[in-house]
Amino acid sequence: MGGLLCILEMMFRNAPSVMTHELMAYYSISSTQLGLLVSSYYYPYVLLQVPGGIILDLWGTRRMSLFITTMSTLAFILFASGVNLWTAYIGRILLGLAASCAFITALKIASQRFSPQQFSTMSGLTNMMLTIGGIVAGFPLAYLVTQFGWQKACFALSGMGILWTILIFFVMQDPKTQRMPTLHVETFTRMITRLMKDTKLLRIGLVSACLYLPFSAFAELWAVPYLTTTYNLPTTKAASISVLLYVGSAIGSLFLTPLLRVVGSCMAGLRATAFSIMILFAVMHVLSPLPYIGVITLFLVLGIVATGQMLVFSWAHEGAEENQQGMRLGFVNAITMTAPLLIQPLLGYLLDYFWTGELSAAGVKIYTACAYNHAILLFPIFCVFALLLLLAKK
Repeated sequence: MGGLLCILEMMFRNAPSVMTHELMAYYSISSTQLGLLVSSYYYPYVLLQVPGGIILDLWGTRRMSLFITTMSTLAFILFASGVNLWTAYIGRILLGLAASCAFITALKIASQRFSPQQFSTMSGLTNMMLTIGGIVAGFPLAYLVTQFGWQKACFALSGMGILWTILIFFVMQDPKTQRMPTLHVETFTRMITRLMKDTKLLRIGLVSACLYLPFSAFAELWAVPYLTTTYNLPTTKAASISVLLYVGSAIGSLFLTPLLRVVGSCMAGLRATAFSIMILFAVMHVLSPLPYIGVITLFLVLGIVATGQMLVFSWAHEGAEENQQGMRLGFVNAITMTAPLLIQPLLGYLLDYFWTGELSAAGVKIYTACAYNHAILLFPIFCVFALLLLLAKK
């Protein structure tokens, strides 16, 4: 059931990635404004991670799962209505609010039913469910957008949310013994203070934010327009290539536990992940444009190695007290998802900065391959920052 939440969250979150030109033309906005629209999802998502984790510990996984699927579906329908730009913003904000606890709910379900020794394996499989949602939001959704328009495609996708809600209502059971019985204001304040003072969790969250950028900032918005511009590909074909990031992530998820056994610790695995992502984006920048087989291979390998970011949750899970896993995981995930708030609009700003002044027939700005090539340099820079955090003794 936790996997269903992850699939639904990623489908709704990633949907704009295959309709960037349609959204820019429909609302007459620039890439910077599009970045702000898409990133508005993350404001409530980040702010509600820790409170949502505490509510998760209070409510239990079944109630939280039903809330997530119901509210996410309604919010996505509002986004798809296309009344005006403000309704699109409200839809994305409500979607971020509803989905804020989807991932940590899935991880909590795994922690309830499996031993701590199996948690890294289950977190990898949970990540695989996220990749399935990313795959559905790739080529299949791009095909629907091409055939029926972005609004009808979104309405069709929202039908899956209705189906998910019905399935969870009738099938899912919640182990009540795993709920936190009560929570007083003083206890809540003390928990938040303890989290904010935990420098280990802060370090874990910052590393996670840097290493998740290939998905949260690149795959979720800019990968498809990057491919259509740099390689002159139609949107459907570019979407099918960008999906390889998620296919690679699904493959990589199966090897998280073996990787941990080989390298010996979460930190060593994260160092290898940061270095690999840095090298791959450097190759993408220096050798652009790559041969067709080269770009396919690079996206697939990038997805595989970027999955090592999931080791942060095994690291954060270590030493967590019973009925407090949701808070710790929520805190780390909050920091992780703060990055797209800054990076998605920043990438849009860089594209506008390097814009040559060319417009399409619909009045949408046309960006060159050179502009995209400069913008993706942000990713290896953040990988260097992650490596510095991992190598620092304090």
